[in-house]
Amino acid sequence: MDGDRVEDGVCGAPIAEAPGVGAPTPGEHGLVLTGTGPVRPKRLEGWTMYRRDEPGIRAARQAIEESM
Repeated sequence: MDGDRVEDGVCGAPIAEAPGVGAPTPGEHGLVLTGTGPVRPKRLEGWTMYRRDEPGIRAARQAIEESM
């Protein structure tokens, strides 16, 4: 899926093409990452694009550091 990688993010399809990765894997991991904050999803023409969420990454990092 083409799109602006900064504004839209990247599609999970290329990840699914990697050796040893099944088609459902990027979607499942995308749900976990969007639910915990470091990744933000965006629907674009029937595709789900994923991009980094810097505030979410900082919050996740802080939570991990506080739990140690």
